[in-house]
Amino acid sequence: LAEMTRKMTVLRVNEKSLTRRYTTMEEMETSLRKENARLKKDIIDMEKSVAERIGYLQRYKEMAAFKISSLQKALDESVPQTELELANKQYTELTEKYRDMLERENALVARTERAESVEEENKC
Repeated sequence: LAEMTRKMTVLRVNEKSLTRRYTTMEEMETSLRKENARLKKDIIDMEKSVAERIGYLQRYKEMAAFKISSLQKALDESVPQTELELANKQYTELTEKYRDMLERENALVARTERAESVEEENKC
């Protein structure tokens, strides 16, 4: 009888211990489920926010492309093509003249330096 009482006591203590562990685990599960639900909601909110921002940026990009296109068209039409070609031709001619002038100047400087060096040699 004493042995049975001791076994009953051990079983009751084990039962109480397991009940406490079960309750703790249940509370942890509930807490984790709540956190999981909150995180899922956060992810959904973030995805929604990102999708809205991407949509806004796409619309902004399309609007900017349209504005650039219309401004480029207005710029192209602001000066007649013949005037543009004439201005480009004049620019090219001036560039060539300037380049030729620089080449002549460099040649003259080189010739002057050679003449000065020859004079120095003659003096010595």
